[in-house]
Amino acid sequence: MTQIEIKKYHINNLNFTVRIAGLENNGDLVVLLHGFPESSLMWEPLMKILAEKGYRVVAPNQRGYSSGARPKGFENYTMKLLASDVVTLAEKVGFKNKFHLVGHDIGAVVGWTTATLYPNLLKSWTADWPAYLWALDNDPTQKEKGSYVHLFQHKFILRFRHYRALRKLWQCFPQYNINAYLNTRGAS
Repeated sequence: MTQIEIKKYHINNLNFTVRIAGLENNGDLVVLLHGFPESSLMWEPLMKILAEKGYRVVAPNQRGYSSGARPKGFENYTMKLLASDVVTLAEKVGFKNKFHLVGHDIGAVVGWTTATLYPNLLKSWTADWPAYLWALDNDPTQKEKGSYVHLFQHKFILRFRHYRALRKLWQCFPQYNINAYLNTRGAS
């Protein structure tokens, strides 16, 4: 059975929490980028499957989610910097060849930027955005369900009533995941 380890990596002068699996394998590297308001924990089931198939898999808690990677100032959260975090992580785990990149939600935005700035480093790029964007433009139900992201632009809204909106959003998740996601925000 594949074990997932949690390690710290110093990347771009910040300390990132990274889940890893199968680094001892001989297969390609797969980097998984989580969405909002989740963390790398969301990828654990897929990480196990990929590692058991021979892939080397890493999933960072991205900038702003890792407790040691929360610099002050909007200028520290540009897409260019987030993309740099991704390719530097691939180098830090010892991977010099092209790697596979997978992104979900905001992780897909970071992934698109990475694919644009570093196309020569990617073996493949996977995201669910085309279907999501179509639904967001054409499906009133999806428009309503996706509108929550506008509320999270301000920290006080996230923290309102002890993260009530996030807890409702995560109501179908296991309590372990909810606790871990809240922990990335300094809550419990």
